[in-house]
Amino acid sequence: MRLRTLTDVNRLQILERSASRRAVAVAVAGGLLLTLTMSAVAAAHAEIATSTPADEAVLATPPTEIVVTYTQGLDEGSSIVLRDASGTEIARAVPASIGVKEMRATFAPLTPGTYTIESTTFSSEDGEGPERETLTFTVLEPTPAPPTATPGPTNEPSAPQTPTLAPTEGPTPSPAPSADGSGSGSSTDVLLPIAVVGLVIGGGLAFFLRRRGGA
Repeated sequence: MRLRTLTDVNRLQILERSASRRAVAVAVAGGLLLTLTMSAVAAAHAEIATSTPADEAVLATPPTEIVVTYTQGLDEGSSIVLRDASGTEIARAVPASIGVKEMRATFAPLTPGTYTIESTTFSSEDGEGPERETLTFTVLEPTPAPPTATPGPTNEPSAPQTPTLAPTEGPTPSPAPSADGSGSGSSTDVLLPIAVVGLVIGGGLAFFLRRRGGA
């Protein structure tokens, strides 16, 4: 009887130990499951997945829009706001419809400086929110254009200069007598001696004939 009693006690102890071990295993499994569930719930937010421009991007060309995508669909109340370094609002956007995973804002080209994107989201999948995140990017000063090179003097030979010949002066022609009888003084000087000679010859011839007839 005493042997049976000891055997029964040993069995009970073994069973109790097995039950304790099972309880510990169940407790550990339950704790792990609870932890995973709580982690999943904590992570169940519409968080930023990608953005254009990217966070901390440095841009040489000013952007004209920002696009932000999320890990979950967006609910009413979600928005993105673009602000400059002074905090002035540049642009704002909301989801195009409930459940989309993107928000997009357009604006005029930005001036150089640092800008901030403020994201506020409510998840349309589990109702969690708001989830607030911030992105930044920088627009650089434009690079000045290089100066235009000034063309230098060319080494091409210049065309030879042709000498200019001065016109030579020819003999000056004598003026011709005019048709109305008015000539120069030289014509009168020639005719006057001829007339005098003619008168002298005529007078001498008349004197000779008269004397010969008287003889």
